[in-house]
Amino acid sequence: MKHLFPLLCVTFLLSELGHAAATYEKVFKGKDSRTSKPCFLNVIKTYYKGNTSDWADFRAEVSTEYGHGTQTPGEFVIAPTAKSEKHLEGSSSEGKITIGLTTDKDFDSVKTYALGWKHGTHTHNYACTGMKAQP
Repeated sequence: MKHLFPLLCVTFLLSELGHAAATYEKVFKGKDSRTSKPCFLNVIKTYYKGNTSDWADFRAEVSTEYGHGTQTPGEFVIAPTAKSEKHLEGSSSEGKITIGLTTDKDFDSVKTYALGWKHGTHTHNYACTGMKAQP
């Protein structure tokens, strides 16, 4: 039995990791522009407002890994901007996120995001670049 315990622990850990990854439709990975550490854009859900497939009606619920301890900026619902077909934005009481695409109207081409997170009396600004969709 003592030889099975490490195997059971690894099996549990892998099942938990698989479950966590399964909660996102897609994950994009890039590098933090200041620290060069990995950063992520987690896509919780994508949809179109109403019964349309027009780019102007595209929406995505996203989150990032940035935070302090247990405090995070939370989730954002992003939508295309009127400025460009290569930009999406979302805001909440916690801040604002702007996402840049490589290709017009192609959410699979996420390349960057900028996050301004209101935390207490100050704002944290983060930028993630060189993003690529993860398998």
